[in-house]
Amino acid sequence: MPNQLPTSEQLIDSLARQIAPLFHDAESAADPWALVGIHTGGVWIMDALARRLGDELAQGVLDIAFYRDDFSRIGLHPQVKPASIPFDVEGRRLLLIDDVLYTGRTIRAAM
Repeated sequence: MPNQLPTSEQLIDSLARQIAPLFHDAESAADPWALVGIHTGGVWIMDALARRLGDELAQGVLDIAFYRDDFSRIGLHPQVKPASIPFDVEGRRLLLIDDVLYTGRTIRAAM
């Protein structure tokens, strides 16, 4: 019988277990965490992680379409979404969440 690949839910469960200690350490009380999902794929992962880590975590959404370094090559995306970060980022630890980690362009654009 071939090895079964884990489901997305299993992967998110595993990720939540691995990062949960970061959110609940002593330093987190002074510098609280927030989750920021990058449109579009990172948003559903952020939502799934928030359900597992505690919905009380501050959450925001970021669209980086205009900030990528390859914008001139890929062109304007017709469905650019507005950012929604309803909390002050000053003094917070942010966990940027995306669904694809390949070249690092998206995370660079988000930062």
